[in-house]
Amino acid sequence: MSFTDVRGPMGPFVMAVGGAALTAAAMLSAFAWLDEMDIALVVAPFLFGVALIGAMLVIAPAAALIGLPLTWLLARTRSEQPWTYPAAGLVAGGLILIGLYRLDNPVDWRPAPETLVPVASFGAVPGFVCGALWWLLYRRHLQDGSSGE
Repeated sequence: MSFTDVRGPMGPFVMAVGGAALTAAAMLSAFAWLDEMDIALVVAPFLFGVALIGAMLVIAPAAALIGLPLTWLLARTRSEQPWTYPAAGLVAGGLILIGLYRLDNPVDWRPAPETLVPVASFGAVPGFVCGALWWLLYRRHLQDGSSGE
């Protein structure tokens, strides 16, 4: 039995967004811990919770505004493949975080090369997870020739 049989697209959408938000919160918490921030160990649960809520507030609208029209387009053109959603999430997530970085630093709008990869990865990895979960939990079951299991 698949999620499509039970809940329609909303359940897999929420799970994809939640999985991506958990990934983003875990990445931020791990970064704070690995960066040896003294306060990070004391406020780790609070940091994780705030990061989780913040990530959901960014990922849910992005998934709805980018992912759902992309799903419609790919389904309409019969171009859905297992790699399309994770790749789109990877690119969109990285670009969104670079855009948010630019909003935070309007004077220095171009990240330095050594900053660009970490900034982009904080969006690209959760975007990849969101796209992969969307494909695995919902879209692959709707493909022709799929048994839905």
